[in-house]
Amino acid sequence: MKRTWPFILLLLLLSTGCVTTIEPTAVPPNTNPTAIPVNPSSTVSAQGQATAVPPAPSTGKCQSKLSGRVTDAAGTLAKGAVIDVKSGSFTAKTLSDDNGLYGFAGLCAGNYGFTVTLTGQPAKALTTTAKLDGSNTLRTDLVVK
Repeated sequence: MKRTWPFILLLLLLSTGCVTTIEPTAVPPNTNPTAIPVNPSSTVSAQGQATAVPPAPSTGKCQSKLSGRVTDAAGTLAKGAVIDVKSGSFTAKTLSDDNGLYGFAGLCAGNYGFTVTLTGQPAKALTTTAKLDGSNTLRTDLVVK
């Protein structure tokens, strides 16, 4: 009788829903927890990591990477700056890390413009642009004046 108690207890817990079995779930490929789709929602990624960005509408290849360092006019690293990139109607954003580094990945071909918001300051559109072909990797350092 002592050997049947654990079995009976397990059956009782399963039947009442107190214990469930966990089935493995498939993880979709290219899942990146730092993704920041600005269209449709505005969330902010982990600082300094390359950000996977959903492809812009009506484009082909979307494997470009864009990264760099953000500094202010005096050359001071811009820690925690919000970097927005825009190409046509597509926009995405990320934060710079403690070393002023930022990154985006999975960008489609296009000309990208930048807007940077330093902590405690209004957003500033930069004249710096980046031309991506959908498969290149480009480093673009940003200076906010």
